[in-house]
Formats: sequence, C-alpha cells, structure tokens
Amino acid sequence: MQFVTFIEINDWEGETWRFYIPISETNLPALQVLSPALISRGLGDTYKLDLSPVDESYVDKVVEKSRSGYMAYHNKCAGTLRLPEKFFDLSNEDFERALYKGGIEDFVKPE
Repeated sequence: MQFVTFIEINDWEGETWRFYIPISETNLPALQVLSPALISRGLGDTYKLDLSPVDESYVDKVVEKSRSGYMAYHNKCAGTLRLPEKFFDLSNEDFERALYKGGIEDFVKPE
C-alpha cells in the first residue's frame, strides 16, 4: 500500500506533524479536492498535501521511530478520507479550525 503525506506546520507549538493517508480509489476524489482547497484558501503555509506516493514500509518505520511533542511528528491514518460536502462551504476560519492540531485524522475513518 502507498500513502500521501498531509503536513501541518503548527507555529504555536513550533512543530511539524505528518499524517500519512492511504492512496486508494475511495480516497483519491477527496485528496484531489483537498489539495487545491488548501491553496485557494491561503493555507499553503500551514497545511500541505504532498501527493507523492510513499511506501507503507517507510511510513511504518517513521511512525515507529517518531519523536513527539504536542503529538507524534509522524502519524499513520487508516481508512477512508471522508470530507463532507459542507466542509468546503465553511468559512476559512472554520475550515482551518477543522484541520487544526491533527484534525485531518478526524476525517479518516476505518473502512
């Protein structure tokens, strides 16, 4: 299995967190709309979605060895990325609040 990397740069905590989201047919539509939404909302300095595939063996290794601060610096998500349609209708502030401090994990649900 391969993963994409959702990156959150949290200036308040002075930390960067990576969330690895599985690449699957069910996740591709959400991933394809999330990336441009981050940029169009001007959140590209705080949140990034790197669509370069990463092997699960690498993900498992960095998650296992991950240091942590406020939360682990590397986090493996499992399941389906479900972004409700209304998510994209949120104000910029609410959109960012939903993703804040690892909120992306709340949108990846077990299959």
